[in-house]
Amino acid sequence: MGDHFWPSIYPCIAVGLLYGFAVGGSMNALIGAVGALIVAFVAFYFFTAFFSQDGIGPLAILLGLSLAGAFVLTKLASLVRDARKSPSG
Repeated sequence: MGDHFWPSIYPCIAVGLLYGFAVGGSMNALIGAVGALIVAFVAFYFFTAFFSQDGIGPLAILLGLSLAGAFVLTKLASLVRDARKSPSG
């Protein structure tokens, strides 16, 4: 991947979008894409030495981390939405 940041991040955004659509709704797709993008960005710069290598290994790890980011952010968003809907009293 080397110095090619965006070409290695595009698949991560796609993974976040697909996960969000699988959960349901376009809002979840957007939230999943944002979560995947944030985690991929942090992982790409945190593990710069490892992700500077070309190959399927670093890309698979980056995709797995971005899937985890999409999962976490969509779960947090659903918790916030459920907390707003519950009656306070």
